[in-house]
Formats: sequence, C-alpha cells, structure tokens
Amino acid sequence: MKKLTGLSTAALFVMIVTLFAFAGPLAAQDVTLAWNPSESPNVAGYKIYYKAGSTELPYDGIEARQGPSPIDVGNVTTVTLTEFPEGQVYYFWATAYDSEGNESDYSNMVASEWIPAPIAPEQNGSTTTPATLIWTAAPNGRNMTYTVAYGTSRKLNSRRAQAVPFSGGRFCGGPAMPGPAPLAALLVVLMATALSRLGGPRGRRRLLAGALCLGLTLATASCGGGGGGDSGSGSPSVSLSQDDDTVVVAGLTDNYYVTEELQSGVTYYWQVTAVDENGQEHQSVISSFIAQ
Repeated sequence: MKKLTGLSTAALFVMIVTLFAFAGPLAAQDVTLAWNPSESPNVAGYKIYYKAGSTELPYDGIEARQGPSPIDVGNVTTVTLTEFPEGQVYYFWATAYDSEGNESDYSNMVASEWIPAPIAPEQNGSTTTPATLIWTAAPNGRNMTYTVAYGTSRKLNSRRAQAVPFSGGRFCGGPAMPGPAPLAALLVVLMATALSRLGGPRGRRRLLAGALCLGLTLATASCGGGGGGDSGSGSPSVSLSQDDDTVVVAGLTDNYYVTEELQSGVTYYWQVTAVDENGQEHQSVISSFIAQ
C-alpha cells in the first residue's frame, strides 16, 4: 500500500446489518457501510477492507459477493456488501486513494455486531497512573462479562499469564506486589511478643500495641490496586493473572477498570474481550497509551 501523508483517512461512522434467510439452513448478511468523505481535495475513491473473526493484519477477507478484500468502491461514501455467511463477526476499515494510487491509513474499525470498543485513554494518548480503562457498554438487554488484558507487549501475552489470588475486595499480587510483607508482619508480632516479657506490664502493652499496628500495616501493603466491575466489592467471580509483561483481569461486569500503578513514560497496550450469556466472545482491537 503506497501511503500519502497529505491524504486524510476516511472515517466510518454508520453501519447497518440486514439479515436475509435463504432456503435451507444457510443465511447471509448484507452489510451497509457509510463514511465521512476524506478532507483531501485529490481523492479519487475509497477501498473497503474486511476480515472475518479477527482484527489482526492482514485484512484479507474473502466472503463478500463483491470480492476479496480490499474492495474498490469508487468515489462514493456508502456501499452495501452482500451475502456474508452468518456465524462470524466481520470487521471493516476504509481507506481513501488518489489518482496516482497513493492510499491513506486505515480508518477506524467497525464490526457487523457490537464489540467493546476502547473509549479512554485515547489511542496513543497519555494518561495518569493508575489508568482508568473505559470501553463501550453492551447494548441494553445484553449481559456481558469482560476480561481486560494490559501490558507492555504489543501482542499481550494473556494466554501465558499465571493466576494470582485476591483478598478482601483488593487484588493481592500484580506487578507492584511486595511479596515478603505478610511474612515480615508475622515476624514483627512474634518478636514483639518475645521482647515484651522483658519489661513491665505497661511496657508490654505498649510494645504489643505498636507491633500489632505495624503488622497490620505491612499485611495491608501486600494487596495491589485496581478495581472496576465487581473487583472493588471482592466478588469471587473476578480473577487477576499476570505474565512478565501482561496483566489479565477477568469476570468484570462494568465497562471500566482501574489498573495497578504503571511505570511513567512507558507505552502500554490493552484489549477487552466481552463474553455474552451464550458464551460468544466479542473482542476489541488492541489500543495503546502512554502512562504519565
């Protein structure tokens, strides 16, 4: 794809899906796409890229009756692509091109059904840490459970992440977990109990009280931050896992999550997977932001 920096990207903004039932067990979808025209004065036309079941490159769909991706639709701002087989989610992007064949970057993505699209932080934007990750809520009447994966790897190694338990409504573990704290708290209490026998009654009471406070402080410090959905209430359905560079939080029911403390100046990537009551997955694109 030849790129021209002066050629602005088309912006997809409307999509209507119509279902047509055919004789027999098969059915197909007709997908109508519309987009804002590119602001570049030398636009000669637009191309529509699509892919079934994935948002990863290459966008090499083959299902539409109009032909494989990309489809050159000419200098129009709406098109209907027909006869997509049912049972798949289809993802679409638009580009603009000029008479010399130079092509813009891909537009925003739209899909043949609802997906949890990232809202904040903005793509490639910056945000304070901890970061609040927000995505589009499910349509009314649809019950979704969300899994959020975030980390420093572009590929988000969520499949290798190892489970980490949480306690008392706060996740214990995560990237900033001070693991030895519970053991240190126990040692403080035991040492204070032994030393208290060397002093008088008043000294023993003061020493024990101080040791208990210090022990509770150390024990509390072992729980990492993060919340969103049911995690703040300690719901047993919420779990957190991690790999070296990826944190995965599953079982959320709200469309936001507050991360652990992040490293300032580092680029993080994140993705949301929603699962509906029928077990069908709806996955967002991978978005990125810079922690400040």
